[in-house]
Amino acid sequence: MSPIDTDVISVLAVDPDNGDNGTVVYSISPANPFYNINSSTGKIRTSGVVLDRESPNTKDTQLMRTIVVSATDRGTPPLRSSVSTTVFVNLLDLNDNDPTFLNLPHVTEVPESLPIGSSVFKVRVSDPDEDENGQVTMVLQMGMPRLDFTLNTSTGVLVSTARLDREQISQYLLRVVAYDAGQFPRTSTSTLTVTVLDVNDGTPTFYPKMYNVSLQESIRRDFVVSRLNCTDSDSGLNAELSYFITEGNQDGKFSVGFRDGVVRTVVGLDRETQAAYTLLIEAIDNGPAGSRRTGTATVYIEVLDVNDNRPIFLQNSYETSILESAPRGASILQAGHGEVRREGAGGGAVSLGPAGGGRLKEDEKERRTEPRRFHSLSWGSLDRAGVPAPQPPWGPPPRAEGLHTAMKVAQPANRRKRHSTMMMERRGPGRAGGAEGAAGLGEQVMLESRVSVRL
Repeated sequence: MSPIDTDVISVLAVDPDNGDNGTVVYSISPANPFYNINSSTGKIRTSGVVLDRESPNTKDTQLMRTIVVSATDRGTPPLRSSVSTTVFVNLLDLNDNDPTFLNLPHVTEVPESLPIGSSVFKVRVSDPDEDENGQVTMVLQMGMPRLDFTLNTSTGVLVSTARLDREQISQYLLRVVAYDAGQFPRTSTSTLTVTVLDVNDGTPTFYPKMYNVSLQESIRRDFVVSRLNCTDSDSGLNAELSYFITEGNQDGKFSVGFRDGVVRTVVGLDRETQAAYTLLIEAIDNGPAGSRRTGTATVYIEVLDVNDNRPIFLQNSYETSILESAPRGASILQAGHGEVRREGAGGGAVSLGPAGGGRLKEDEKERRTEPRRFHSLSWGSLDRAGVPAPQPPWGPPPRAEGLHTAMKVAQPANRRKRHSTMMMERRGPGRAGGAEGAAGLGEQVMLESRVSVRL
């Protein structure tokens, strides 16, 4: 850019006439807004209008580069030169333009599986200046947290230099600097955003991988057994999980939420049928078919016992013989191992003894005044819940089973040739209670509650 009245050139025209007829007058034709000419001397100077060699206006560019000068004399009538002269102006470049980015700022997307050395983007830049003033170099601004890309300084091609991992860095904001090679370089800065697209490379992971749960067998259906915690580091559909029970649920007692991963009971549980379950839970992401990934967890469920089964005598009747002369404390009948079992499929500790507890005796006075040949007793079997045990306060009370005992006492053989028989018939289920008909039993007949059977 030249200042106003900067000398450009002087032109000279000769007219051999004398006086005014030989005096030459100079003019620019057609008019040129960028230059002025001294009509007497033919000196051309700049007009002050900015000369922009890089102007996009082609007409202005032509006027800046060419000046057409005409010459006439002062005679009457004036004679114009039959030809005009053209002055060609060589505009010297001035480094007055910054490099310009043609396709920045921009957002480009690449998959995280992009191989190292792949071309990501080509930065295009221009500088209308000439020679060194128009030679542009591009670089990535330093200070980025990670430089996983490199930029070719001359071609502007951005290339990956490391394996990308969206789960660590999902987006790169790169600042590109362009500068020319002028004596006083001019620079420009813009941004290139590289978004890393997710690839289904993350595996669903359970925390923890093993769940241990204890449940009372009295829980109802739709009871929440456990809430599974599973995460997938991917995004979108690649991180959307579906849950399935793949093992340990053959009888269909449990279900898992397809989306929420909550394990629930489908029906009630029965510890006497099955005391523990081991479920294998699988989480599958919803990535593209053929690339879906899975994770597994194990849920171990222990079913805790609830007192929901009563003891059962295995025989409907018992027979035995006893002499009326039997001494105090003589054994009448002993229920051996296996005589009583718990109702249902499981086992359990069972106590066997008089329904009222303690010893059963006949009234002493009644025995002396009127010997009896028939006695009525009550037997009962009581499950372990009848004694203090780690049973929750809201749990069911002890369950019991009773027998009604009929017993005939015989005289000794030397007095009467008879034998006595005791029959014990089952009484319906009920609670542990007091003895029935305990009074009136002779002292020589005693039933002790010391016998217990563990099933």
